[in-house]
Amino acid sequence: MINFFNKKTPKNNINQFNIIIKKGDICIDAGANVGNITAQMIDCGAKVYAFEPNPFAFAKLEQRFISNKNVVCFNKGVYSRQDKIPELKQRTDLLKKRIQQMGIQNIDLNWI
Repeated sequence: MINFFNKKTPKNNINQFNIIIKKGDICIDAGANVGNITAQMIDCGAKVYAFEPNPFAFAKLEQRFISNKNVVCFNKGVYSRQDKIPELKQRTDLLKKRIQQMGIQNIDLNWI
């Protein structure tokens, strides 16, 4: 049993929407972060395509599942159409500025 969203649920029932994941299912984890939900999906026997646009979270996600053939990681966001999200560019520019203020130079941050 796993405790997810403060409920006791069977291992293959990973969320409050009562989605049952079975061995051989194909799942998409959009906004995978560091892969906590991805891990639960593969524990149920699924093949998971995990998408995470944040380069820092993606690095941890990729490292966590580097040797797992049932997880394919993408350093990209998932959106309803091909577009650029201005808020993410503003966050990236602000982060670059703060890092440079700390004396760190030559850093390249991009959202894909």
